[in-house]
Amino acid sequence: MLSTYAIVSLDKAKRYLRVDGDDNDKTIEILINSATRRTEDYCATLWYQREVTEYHIGDGRSIMYLYRNPLVSISKVSVNGEDISPDGYGIKYASGTLTRFWARGDDIVVTYTAGFVAPGGDPDIEIPQAVSGVLMCVASWYNNLTGATSESITGIGQVEYGVEIDLPQGVKAGLSSLRQRPLL
Repeated sequence: MLSTYAIVSLDKAKRYLRVDGDDNDKTIEILINSATRRTEDYCATLWYQREVTEYHIGDGRSIMYLYRNPLVSISKVSVNGEDISPDGYGIKYASGTLTRFWARGDDIVVTYTAGFVAPGGDPDIEIPQAVSGVLMCVASWYNNLTGATSESITGIGQVEYGVEIDLPQGVKAGLSSLRQRPLL
């Protein structure tokens, strides 16, 4: 079953792959879900806006980077179990950071909303590079389901393909404008 946060529908992926019938629907759905998560992780973002709760340990610095961007809003910040008023820290939405002295060893919990596409929004319009990246991942992985990486024919030669188990290079290049920073 497709995740609520998948940015590509099964029908769209099947059209892209030129697959008729429903024999491979489960496999394609798994690939869509995986490609959505892997591209989000690569870009340190969320495609659809949603609430996230993160746990941090204070490091004695004044800047805390949140793991997912773009930052939309902060719901709650607590330090060692005590809620902190929004006046007790600064927010930089563009960089996805909270500023305050974060004492070394403090247990910090931050609940916030992040992501590109608001509920009811259209990823095809708002983040076409991400949609394209997910489709490219699905196609690459679908066409190499066996995990084979090379093939050789005696007297003719050898060809290597699918050697990259990470995101395909073309996908990484296409997502570069959406990439915030790697996950810490």
